[in-house]
Amino acid sequence: MRATRLALLAPLALVAACSDLNTPIYLDGPTPALELQGTEKPPRVTNSVTLRFRAPTTTEQAALDAQKKALGFDVPWVSRDKIHIEVLFTVKNLDTDPGTFDVVADGANQYTKYDETVASMALAQGNNNQPVYVPLLNLHPLLPMKLGPGEGYQGLMREDDFDEAEGDLDAMGRWPPMDANDAPPFPAALLNRSEVSPLGMTGVPADVVTPALVEIDLTLTSDKHMTCEWTVRVRDDDDRLWHVSTDPHFHPSPKLFVPMLPAKT
Repeated sequence: MRATRLALLAPLALVAACSDLNTPIYLDGPTPALELQGTEKPPRVTNSVTLRFRAPTTTEQAALDAQKKALGFDVPWVSRDKIHIEVLFTVKNLDTDPGTFDVVADGANQYTKYDETVASMALAQGNNNQPVYVPLLNLHPLLPMKLGPGEGYQGLMREDDFDEAEGDLDAMGRWPPMDANDAPPFPAALLNRSEVSPLGMTGVPADVVTPALVEIDLTLTSDKHMTCEWTVRVRDDDDRLWHVSTDPHFHPSPKLFVPMLPAKT
C-alpha cells in the first residue's frame, strides 16, 4: 500500500530558517499519517517526502563541471557533504492488543531510486517463497519492537544512518559490479556497514562525491492498528534547498534500481 507522494518546501516555508545555514530545518511529514489496521496483506504502508532544491548558478555549475573533468566521473549537485538528513518518527498502538511494528526507509538520490518492494519482486522471481524486503535504511536490531495497547514509541534515523544509506545507494546505482556472477549477493552493500565490510562497495572510486537523498520513503509495518507520524530534519550547508520563488528548480530524474542477479545454473 502506498500513500500519495508529497512535494514539500513551499517558497516561504524556509525563509526564516535559512537566515542561519547552521540551523537545522524541520519539515513536517506527509498527511495523513501512515496508518495500518494490522489486517492488510502485506501489512505495509509507505509515504514519501520529496526535497526540492534550487538549480546551481552558472558559477556553481562551472565548478561542478571542472570537478567532473578532473575526476573523470559525474559530481552530484545534491551531495552528502552538503546536505545532512535525519528522520524523527512516532509510532502509536491504537489497538486493544499488543502488537509489533517496524519502520524502515528507502529513497532516491539524483541518479538512482531504491524501492524495496521492487527489489523484493526481483528476488522472488522463479519461486513461491514469502517476499523478502531489504530496505535501504533500517534500525535493526533495535526494531522491530512490540508496543502494548495505547503505547507509543519515538525513534530517530540519524545523520550517520543516512550517510551509510546514501553510500550504499550510490554504490548500487552508479558503481555496480560488471558481472553479477562474480559479485557478492545483491543485498551485501545494504546488510553490511561500509566501515566494517567492503562487500558491494569495491567498485566505488576513493575520491567519489556521494549524492544525498532527494526523496525519502518511509514504510510502517505492523500486525495491529498503528499509526506513524514523521518529520525530516535537514542541515543545508550551502543553501541549496529551494526557498526563493525566483530561483529555478533542480529537476533530477533518478532511474529505478533493479537488482542484477546471477544467472541460474
